[in-house]
Amino acid sequence: MKILNANQIRELDAYTIAHEPIASIDLMERASLTFINWFLNKFPNQDIPIHIFCGPGNNGGDGLASARLLQQRFYDVTVWFCKINDNISKDFQVNWERLPRRTELKVHTIEEGAPAPDLPQGAIAIDAIFGSGLNRAATSYWAALFEHLDQLNIIRVAIDMPSGLYADQHTDGACIHAHYTFVLKCRSWLSFS
Repeated sequence: MKILNANQIRELDAYTIAHEPIASIDLMERASLTFINWFLNKFPNQDIPIHIFCGPGNNGGDGLASARLLQQRFYDVTVWFCKINDNISKDFQVNWERLPRRTELKVHTIEEGAPAPDLPQGAIAIDAIFGSGLNRAATSYWAALFEHLDQLNIIRVAIDMPSGLYADQHTDGACIHAHYTFVLKCRSWLSFS
């Protein structure tokens, strides 16, 4: 298996979008559907609370698409929008607008300085905060959030790669320690436990 660095991953996405051809938002939807199919097989119990942490970029867009798809399949889903900055990607915005506004899907915003959410024991946290584009250590607040999530008795699933973990260099800061990580490679998701 060839391991791609962060720049190669971006180039592969751009190549797929240009040559398939497929719109970026449609590629995101396809990847999210593939992730959800795995998730449904791995975690069929719809009563387990699902908490999806989304950053403002495309990794967060993956998380929002996954939240919508899980909610459509009657899972108990809560979205935590991690407002790291005001730079929201186009695909994140599209998936934000696609979220159902029903009582079954709870949406919260976490801003720097907010108390860390206390998730119930046995819940599943899906990490879609930073993804493979991270190239610097998480700031103190976000690093503390990662450490908080790591200390909870929950299952942690990362989309793309665990937040805080660098794609192609030694990680010198806090990162989420995922039980499962899903990496996009050649238009399919791979699972690492």
